[in-house]
Amino acid sequence: MPGIVCDVTSPAEMKSLAQAAHDRFSAVDILVNNAGLMLFSNWTDLAVDDWEKMINVNIKGHLNAIAAVLPFMLAQKSGQILNMDSVAGHQLGPAAGVYSATKFFVQAMTESMRKELGVQHDIRVNTVSPGVINTGWADKVTDPAACLHCGCRAMAGILGTEQSYVQQI
Repeated sequence: MPGIVCDVTSPAEMKSLAQAAHDRFSAVDILVNNAGLMLFSNWTDLAVDDWEKMINVNIKGHLNAIAAVLPFMLAQKSGQILNMDSVAGHQLGPAAGVYSATKFFVQAMTESMRKELGVQHDIRVNTVSPGVINTGWADKVTDPAACLHCGCRAMAGILGTEQSYVQQI
């Protein structure tokens, strides 16, 4: 909702956001689970802090959002959950192992939810797997060598646009 900022890693903040949406619109019809964090590191770097950050946003953030909206969708017997994945969940590369693993989790979670929630509760669950989108994140790369090593298209200047991403949805 415009003007509302929350931390996807906080179950309480996500629950408050879902409640605010329900209070304002009398329903929660759709969740676009779009938060994501991609930090490059090789396994030998043992970048455990980066791994935890990605797990907290890319996995727990998705779960927190789902836990916040699902009670409303179950009660209204309808809804749609759109989980943003990444092509990195399908195509693995060096220096992106943990990121790719978190995106593979999103794929598995979506498939499980689709089978359970779609059939039993009329809640549609889908995934969109975009490539690299030009949101300015490439300017924040802390280890360009790792990014280049993994063949990152962003560093080669081959980026999707936010508009092309929205059109996928």
